[in-house]
Amino acid sequence: MTKLDAARRQAAAPVLEKFTAALTALEAELTKGGKLDEALAVEEYRSGNLAERFLGTGTIPAPAAPAAPGKPTGVAANATKDQPFENQLGMRFVPVPITGGPTSGKTILFSIWETRVKDYAKFVEDEKRDWPKPEFKQGDDHPAVNVSWEDATAFADWLTKRERGKKRIGPKDVYRLPSDHEWSCPVGIGKEEDSAATPVSKSGKISGYPWGKQFPTPKGAGNFCGEETNRNPISGRRPIPGYDDGFDRTAPLGSFTPNPFGIYDLIGNVRERCQDWLDPAVPGHLVVRVGLWATSAEGDLNLSHRNWGTATHQIDDCGFRLVLEIRSND
Repeated sequence: MTKLDAARRQAAAPVLEKFTAALTALEAELTKGGKLDEALAVEEYRSGNLAERFLGTGTIPAPAAPAAPGKPTGVAANATKDQPFENQLGMRFVPVPITGGPTSGKTILFSIWETRVKDYAKFVEDEKRDWPKPEFKQGDDHPAVNVSWEDATAFADWLTKRERGKKRIGPKDVYRLPSDHEWSCPVGIGKEEDSAATPVSKSGKISGYPWGKQFPTPKGAGNFCGEETNRNPISGRRPIPGYDDGFDRTAPLGSFTPNPFGIYDLIGNVRERCQDWLDPAVPGHLVVRVGLWATSAEGDLNLSHRNWGTATHQIDDCGFRLVLEIRSND
């Protein structure tokens, strides 16, 4: 910093202090009056680097995560594919219309990424929870693994309380795991499946993959078990012949092409947990939707394939993706 910059900052400090106080008072007044969208806009502006804005000496840094199309919005109800809602952790959410099931007719906001290492790490730090690390190396923007259904649900509850408290979401809005049927909607088979049928009865019944009907996997389709695993072999796994995605274990989220909703890795990278039982007649088996970095079997990459895990099961090929349900306007 130059002497001139330092002098400018010193001179501006009293003005900035009064300006910040005025914004804080305005935010409180808007919140008290029930104008949550306006209050959120003021809070977002106030929480930015006011000194840099006021002095014109810098810009607000972009998010470190892989960029989604368009500019994020600060109001969940206004989210679009091109302007996803971005929460305090930098998780981004886009709308998906639901047809069938208890939330039929609603638009549920899906995280465009599986929950990242850095998202889940904040929860672990705040709540002082144990979190076993995988045997392979991961970066902050890789999907969090070794997370059980109970862990994922606790993370969603923690995030809901945190975001409501900061007025980032409405007082009834909730983060949660998607239902099995809701998960089918962004992969394009929600209208083809019977939303009232059990997940186990629908597993593997609809053919097709995110890239179409052909197999083997076309180049760049996602993070699966390809020839790259020969550099770090997986016991008992045979790679997809001729396919190499460049990542022998998990990949940074956003590394591959998103689907038409703007969502990444619904098939590939890690398996994803859902809310419900695979078969209500077999208690303890919770739905896991599959297609992962260790998958090479044709059937396991099918859009309608299901598997299961217990509530406490932690494994290094399974993570989760949250949805945000807007209930405050119901």
